[in-house]
Amino acid sequence: METVDLLREHEEWANRVCSRIILLFGVLAIPVFFVLHNVAWHWRIILSICSVSLGWTLIVFSKKERTSKYTKYSTTILLNVFGFLMTITMGEGNRSVPFYFFSILAFSLIYLNPKVVFIAAVGTILSHVIMMTWFPEQIFALHQPAMYIYTSFIYFLYMLAIYAIATKTSELLGKLKQREAEQRKLNQDLTEIQNQIASASTRLRHTSKELVKEAGELMSAFHETASGMEQMAQMVDVETGEVTKVSDHVNEISKIAT
Repeated sequence: METVDLLREHEEWANRVCSRIILLFGVLAIPVFFVLHNVAWHWRIILSICSVSLGWTLIVFSKKERTSKYTKYSTTILLNVFGFLMTITMGEGNRSVPFYFFSILAFSLIYLNPKVVFIAAVGTILSHVIMMTWFPEQIFALHQPAMYIYTSFIYFLYMLAIYAIATKTSELLGKLKQREAEQRKLNQDLTEIQNQIASASTRLRHTSKELVKEAGELMSAFHETASGMEQMAQMVDVETGEVTKVSDHVNEISKIAT
């Protein structure tokens, strides 16, 4: 029976799904980049190339055995890098950018791995630290502390919820994997016992055949012995008759002599 690793199987599925969704996102985003009026043409071209390259890079990563295990981390890192590029190129205070960073957390939940959610959150925080330091004019509501604090609070609340879901789901998958391993071990033990029973049954059948053969030989020997004894009894009867005749002749001779 082929061994199936549920966690690994799910990760491979998530790699395929995420890489294809991101490639589709990158292709569909190209027209959006070219209709933006407040972005320089060279940045529109760069964003279009990066969006498509991001999808293809992840597809290549997910298909190679040596790099497939890093695809889940590469996905969140590249998505944050792309969000950083959009923020610094799409104009001052773009209100749509925060929704993009929120979507990275939801996207990382596909892997059901709390480490991926954590890396996505850390990447978003680092991106904003860099933008606050060198590109403050590009951040929406940075100069409105109440709005920025409110948005940050919602993000952290959202992050904790996503992280809790991923942690619990990963735990449940781990338990399911453990139970599957135990069931597989039990099935192997049962199969081994069945093989032992079959082997013992074969040996018993072989022994039974040997006993039947020996019993037949004993019966044949018994019949031969009985036949021999019957012949000996007949010979004794014949000899007894001859002795009786000789005895009678002797008595007759004795009578004549007297």
